[in-house]
Amino acid sequence: MGLALMPFLILYFIIMLVLTVFLITKTNSKIRKMFYGVIIPVVFFILPLGDELIGTMYFKELCDKERGIVIHKKIYLPKESFDDSGKVKIQKKGFIFSNVVFDNRYHGSYTTQHISKTFNIKSKTYLIIDDLDKTVVAERTKYIFSKGWLANNIGTGVLLDICPSNYTSIDFINDVFNK
Repeated sequence: MGLALMPFLILYFIIMLVLTVFLITKTNSKIRKMFYGVIIPVVFFILPLGDELIGTMYFKELCDKERGIVIHKKIYLPKESFDDSGKVKIQKKGFIFSNVVFDNRYHGSYTTQHISKTFNIKSKTYLIIDDLDKTVVAERTKYIFSKGWLANNIGTGVLLDICPSNYTSIDFINDVFNK
């Protein structure tokens, strides 16, 4: 879909130029000419990029304030539940975190929620649940921002920002379970 939008973007740019030149030539005031020469291009620039600009600010605020890991209780497993490198052995593996089982008593789960459909921001919360008492042992929330409309429709694929980006599900699992 990327290159298909190029004629529309060129037309959009031409309309902006024609409107700016038209308004500048119809006024005698230097202040109005400067105003039209600045405001119209700024407005035409912000309209297609506004969702990405504002969405990025909102995403960064969410990442700074609300993301994180909450460990409600540390779980101590026997030594045989860990491999030679000290990581928890996963008894049932799957592509999806909800297919993961630890020590035949704990399992992984996750929920996905749209935080903002306008700015295309989602949260994904990973949970480790105790199967005996059905309580949440730990949770990890990350945010996913799919950038703006224009960036996703001109590029070759969907652009994503994820936070925290350097903390993996394996890190989360190893922080919850101890020897």
